[in-house]
Amino acid sequence: MVDHEKEIRTDAERNHKLVIVGEKNIGPSFMAESILYQTLLRRKVENIDVQSRGLIVLFEEPVSPIAASVLLEHGYPLRKTRSSQFTEEDLDADLILTMTPEIQEQLKNTFESVSSCMYVGTFVEFFEKIMAEPPKVEETEESYENLVGIMEPLIETVADRLITEVFPS
Repeated sequence: MVDHEKEIRTDAERNHKLVIVGEKNIGPSFMAESILYQTLLRRKVENIDVQSRGLIVLFEEPVSPIAASVLLEHGYPLRKTRSSQFTEEDLDADLILTMTPEIQEQLKNTFESVSSCMYVGTFVEFFEKIMAEPPKVEETEESYENLVGIMEPLIETVADRLITEVFPS
């Protein structure tokens, strides 16, 4: 026998979907997903489902082994090991954060129904100057180390805003 009564969940109880979008989803966006996920777990926030996608993913490819190694060295477990393409299904996200203003613009031009999409530098106004021109990431350990140094305080601020303003308990 099937119980047709569904449990009604408040906004604070339901899982919110947040998608971070980068270009290929093998470096910065994949790193941002891992860092934000761990940051939220440390704060005991379990109702935000963090995912990352790439705008230009022709086929699933492995994430950067150097980026993965740097994340692990900083204590961030890998959430995934292969890139994922942004699709129509991701439009149901409660919030979409892009790694650059150009990716935000491309998303809006590609998907007519994109509504809650913004560049992470706009979402976190404090970092607007720092991220006005996102750092160029090269496939080197030094470049990814530098990126983690930029991302960690940015992600802390993103987490603060998600918890207190966007998806408050």
